[in-house]
Amino acid sequence: MFEVSDLCDEVIFINKGKIISRMSVAEVNKRFEGKGAIGMEEAYIKMIGGDV
Repeated sequence: MFEVSDLCDEVIFINKGKIISRMSVAEVNKRFEGKGAIGMEEAYIKMIGGDV
C-alpha cells in the first residue's frame, strides 16, 4: 500500500465493513510514527489491534 502515500490526501480504514478511521496521510504517519508501523498496511494492522 505504498502507493496510498503518493496518490492520496486522505485515507479511510475499513474493518469488517465499518469505517474505523478517516484521516490524512500525514496524520497516519504522525500517529503511528515510532510504533512499528512503516506503511499504511502496518498502520492498519496496528489500528485493528494486530501485530506487525
